[in-house]
Amino acid sequence: MSDVFSLNLRHLDALTAIGRAGSMSAAARLVSLSQPALAQAIGKVERLLGERLFERQPDGMVPTEAGRLMIIRIERALRYLTQGIRLVRRSARLAPATHIERFATCSNSSAPPSWYASVARCGPPMWRIASCASRA
Repeated sequence: MSDVFSLNLRHLDALTAIGRAGSMSAAARLVSLSQPALAQAIGKVERLLGERLFERQPDGMVPTEAGRLMIIRIERALRYLTQGIRLVRRSARLAPATHIERFATCSNSSAPPSWYASVARCGPPMWRIASCASRA
């Protein structure tokens, strides 16, 4: 199981690129790797799994049953990771949720509970923006 950590996302992306493109040269362009580097990455994944992932043919590469299974799972995993990255980046850009509070400018406890009455006695209300985290 620890062997899986010797793979990197680039190896996995390369494997899916070959499945999409159908050839080593087209896949190499898609993932910006040289053909030898791409072949080495696929060889590493195949050695790790102990299975051939592609049938090499004169007109390109066709995924084996094991290759199709891996491509489906790798694409799903990469989409999941991409979605997680987007969520983290979006939440990092968002400020804490805020709300607007109204408060009277006087602390006259004899003022009527009505907001309009407090305005008449104490002046206009003041407004402040507060973080929801600070309300706890």
